[in-house]
Amino acid sequence: MGALDLAADAAQRAAERGPADSSSWARLGRLRLQLMDRDGAIEALERARVTGPTVEALLDLALAYHLAVR
Repeated sequence: MGALDLAADAAQRAAERGPADSSSWARLGRLRLQLMDRDGAIEALERARVTGPTVEALLDLALAYHLAVR
């Protein structure tokens, strides 16, 4: 309930424990987007794209790049 920073920390740990799990990286990227950490979101979503792209993760990555340019 609004503890996005705690959720992002937990998602970071989960992604590091399973580096080949693209869904963990995508979740981390989405949480970082919500925290307005554009560079961190791009990094995590790029990792998700490389390990196993999904349409949702690719759309989130496009959004992160769009926000970073503005």
